[in-house]
Amino acid sequence: MRRDVDQGIDPLEVLQEEASAPTVTALWQELRAEHLPGVSAKHATEQERYWTRHILPRQGKKKLEALRSHEVDALHREISARTPVLANRALASLRKALNFAKRREWIDRNVAEGGRTNPEHGRQRYLGTAQHLRDGPAWSARPRPESRP
Repeated sequence: MRRDVDQGIDPLEVLQEEASAPTVTALWQELRAEHLPGVSAKHATEQERYWTRHILPRQGKKKLEALRSHEVDALHREISARTPVLANRALASLRKALNFAKRREWIDRNVAEGGRTNPEHGRQRYLGTAQHLRDGPAWSARPRPESRP
């Protein structure tokens, strides 16, 4: 401590800065207030769920500066064990939040960037009865390509 004082560093100021450093929870509160009002209700609900069920219980008290990429990877793996696609969405939400913190100059780098994600496969989509009744006549009326012998 004496060495720090000799170098002109105030130990009390350092402690106060560490105590006031933003946490993952503070980041979420800030992001929720600024970002969620501009998105659809469904998207806002999904974001709330990712944060309240998965991210905040595991990393909420962590200081942003202390968050490490291996912790983000561990969070992704933990969620992936149950729901791989949701793990990708939660990771994307955390990555976006950390980019927000980076723009605010709360952190120097985004530790959620560059991590591996789970593979996702598209779904085959079929028309429901209402869609078939609505769009069926248009499909029937469209010109068909000439068949080849």
